[in-house]
Amino acid sequence: MSKYQAVNYFKTAYGGLSKPIWLLSAAMFINRSGTMVFPFLSLYLTQYLHFSIADTGIILIIYGLGAVTGNYMGGFLTDRFGHYLVQVLALIFAGIMLLVVMFLTNFYSIAIGLFIFTAFGDTFRPANQTAIAMYSHAENRTRAYTMNRLAINFGWAIGAGLGGILAYKNYQLLFLVDGITCILAGIFLMFFLKPSKQKFKQEQVNLPDAELKSSPYRDGIYLIFVSMTLIFAISFFLLFSVIPIYFKEIHHLTEIQIGGLQTLNGIIIVIFEMFLVYELEKRFKKMNIIALGLVFTGLSYLVFNMVSATGIVIVSLLFITFGEMFAMPFMQSATVARSSPKTRGKYLGLYGMTYSIAQIASPGLGTWVVANYSYSALWNGIFVACCAGATGFVFLRNRM
Repeated sequence: MSKYQAVNYFKTAYGGLSKPIWLLSAAMFINRSGTMVFPFLSLYLTQYLHFSIADTGIILIIYGLGAVTGNYMGGFLTDRFGHYLVQVLALIFAGIMLLVVMFLTNFYSIAIGLFIFTAFGDTFRPANQTAIAMYSHAENRTRAYTMNRLAINFGWAIGAGLGGILAYKNYQLLFLVDGITCILAGIFLMFFLKPSKQKFKQEQVNLPDAELKSSPYRDGIYLIFVSMTLIFAISFFLLFSVIPIYFKEIHHLTEIQIGGLQTLNGIIIVIFEMFLVYELEKRFKKMNIIALGLVFTGLSYLVFNMVSATGIVIVSLLFITFGEMFAMPFMQSATVARSSPKTRGKYLGLYGMTYSIAQIASPGLGTWVVANYSYSALWNGIFVACCAGATGFVFLRNRM
């Protein structure tokens, strides 16, 4: 490929996205550049506050309950008040709450504080995803969500790497930086993404009238879709709950090394995901791509039972990173395609709740299996579950 062809390919892959999409992505980058608490929360609770792994699992479950609450509220409030107000207020209040949590050390106070923080933080998600749907069109929507994910992962690459350094020095610095960047992202949206008077053209929803539901909770096909998504999300979130402890206990990695791996995950996504999505969506059905993502995710854990050398952590990271790139962008665009403009917030809210439920189930399930059986049993079980989820998405191939 010549230099001219490479530049033209780059323009084609990234072209056609509206200015608000870039602004939303910029705000997400600011926010995610400070995302440091979540990747190191399990280590913070066990290493800094010296909570048991059982108590850590309980707090992570409560954290997930806050996320479920936030996504439900976010979907409802977005359909009622619009994406702009919900995004701005959610970011600012989440940032303030993180600055409060920084000073909490008691089991009950930190559990309540994290619940409130993540309730505000996850109220932002359906509003943000609804905004992306509003400022994009059917032909570029998957790439619009991919652009937003690139901002997330570029920020994540910075935040996770810096977070590992800060955690090595003082875990409380994670809360300070994370809180400030949440507030800055809210202020950025407040000043640069004004509520637009422009009416963006809404595409027709290609569903039979009988399938146009007023609520995702009465859409049977979509409920199967989110059930399969839940399997993926539970598997994926082990990366932030059990995996850091596994790396620390079994492979004896430091916080800086664990943060470096998180950074590598983000860098790979930033470099490859947009081009990967651009090529895949032209050639394959969404459900097939998502199914492949689940298989890759399952393999990322199974490899730990195949090779014991510490170098296997890199192989695992590559598998789960490509699994994420295959699955997540197409899950989001499939959700928007399934909804109507009037129910988009609720559909995206339920989609977000699926990940929030996974935040509850994943650490609780993962730590329970490890405590009662072994890491090896957990890796085998996750692989089987991911294969079952992949089968489910193939089943939905001609039904979504």
